[in-house]
Amino acid sequence: MELIYTYYNTVFDDCQGKFENKRKEFRRNMKRKLLSVCIGLFAVALCGGAVACESMKPADNGNNNPPAPQGPSLEFERVDDGYAVVGIGTYEEGILVIPAEYDGEPVTTIGEKAFAAETEIGVLTVPDSVTTIQAGAFENCSNLTTVTIGKNVSYIADSAFAYCHSMESVSTFESVTFVGKKAFFGCMRLRSVAFSDALKTLSDSAFEVCDKLNTVTVGTGLETIGNRAFYGCKALKGLDIPDGAPTVIGNAAFQLCEAIEYVHLGNGVTQIGDSAFASCSLLRDVVLGDGVMSIGENAFSKCRKFYQLTLGESLVSIGTNAFDRCWLIREIYNRSSLTITLGSNDNGGVGLYAWYVRTGDEPTRIVKDENNGLVYYIEGERKSVIAIELSKSADVVIPDDVTDIGDYAGYGVQFITSLVIGDNCKTIGKSAFRNSYMIRYVKLGEKVETIDELAFRYNGYIVELVINKNLKTVGKEAFLKEEGDAYYRAYKTIFFEGTQAEWNAIRFASGNDHLIGLDDNDEPLVNLALYSESKPDEEGSYWHYVDGKPTLWN
Repeated sequence: MELIYTYYNTVFDDCQGKFENKRKEFRRNMKRKLLSVCIGLFAVALCGGAVACESMKPADNGNNNPPAPQGPSLEFERVDDGYAVVGIGTYEEGILVIPAEYDGEPVTTIGEKAFAAETEIGVLTVPDSVTTIQAGAFENCSNLTTVTIGKNVSYIADSAFAYCHSMESVSTFESVTFVGKKAFFGCMRLRSVAFSDALKTLSDSAFEVCDKLNTVTVGTGLETIGNRAFYGCKALKGLDIPDGAPTVIGNAAFQLCEAIEYVHLGNGVTQIGDSAFASCSLLRDVVLGDGVMSIGENAFSKCRKFYQLTLGESLVSIGTNAFDRCWLIREIYNRSSLTITLGSNDNGGVGLYAWYVRTGDEPTRIVKDENNGLVYYIEGERKSVIAIELSKSADVVIPDDVTDIGDYAGYGVQFITSLVIGDNCKTIGKSAFRNSYMIRYVKLGEKVETIDELAFRYNGYIVELVINKNLKTVGKEAFLKEEGDAYYRAYKTIFFEGTQAEWNAIRFASGNDHLIGLDDNDEPLVNLALYSESKPDEEGSYWHYVDGKPTLWN
């Protein structure tokens, strides 16, 4: 519903922009006509009838055309500290440079809607004399690509650059202290913004749905990040807020920032609003500063990739469902006065999926292998894979010393092309590789006994499975595929390392018909091949290894 609301709001505002554009065009045409009439009357007054008509002929510049205009004709109004630019007359050049002075005094302000819907503007330069850009000043300037803001601009008002769909860069925000509501809303091509320590306020929806915004830099003076300030900025990679002034992060401020991977909040951050980072599905590195006192409802809901969390000593409240469906949180370092209970929904469910809470100098139990992207939880003889972090396609091999693969460990990891599980792993957890669409080949280690529910659900590319003879239980829909899915491929062969009797002894829960079901002719949907070291004489499908690869006997 949020996205639908944003869409229709955008459509409505775009319609307003088109109306504004027509109004501007009408105003320019009327000014040109009025200017022509005034010139004509003035000439008649000076020269009289026929002479005046002769004098009104275009000047001869060699091609019988009037000279080209010498830049924009701007409109000014007097303000307390100088002049404000409030509008534009004729404009043909595509490059708008606001003058630093007018009539011997500084130009300090760009007025409300001064250049709204001026589609001819492509490049804008605001001089150092300007301190204020008022509401809607450049709203709906749909062809504006490059903006240079003078070093003394401190105030950018509501919707100042909203719907500047072509804007790619803004330089610089050196003295900006305040950015108004929807100031850069819908600037879909804007890629980066960098503010100095002077910035205090980023208002509601300031950069909402800036689709290509990937880098945001803020300083130590920041006090407020408004509601939905960066909502839906789906290219944003990370957030660093340095130690500094007390800072409040508003509701849904970074919700649906689907590419954000890290959030590092300095000790000045005191409050994290409701749904502030909800549905940041790739967020894997979260650092909460010691100043955080409250975490709002659903603040990190559906953040499914981070596995460690530190709760600072100032924290006193966590809202309902703050960590809902944060499936990978396995270890919590609790420095707060809150009581965190494993498996509990209390305190926003922060401990619901956790395996370990430490409160003092105990060492972490989580170790990441940078060579293969596997993240382990190690406790005594247990070594569990709890996450898989890959940045490119890879054949994943789970080492032989791994004892189990945790729930959701590889959920949605799109870079796994094949999966080989080591020989000491006994359990593959719930949804462990669910939605990991690119897996084509899976080999289970010889000691795997349990494949939990949904473990390989919706992995449409898997066509070959090597299943060990010690497997006992396959959970509900563990190997379910959706035939309408774009990635759907039917299973070709199950390479089973045991006998037909051992295969028949495996307990398959419902929803695994793609492996064990029959077609309309009561024939198996999948070819089940049984292992044979030598080529068998009897009929049936058999296989063996050739250079480590399962191969059917001909």
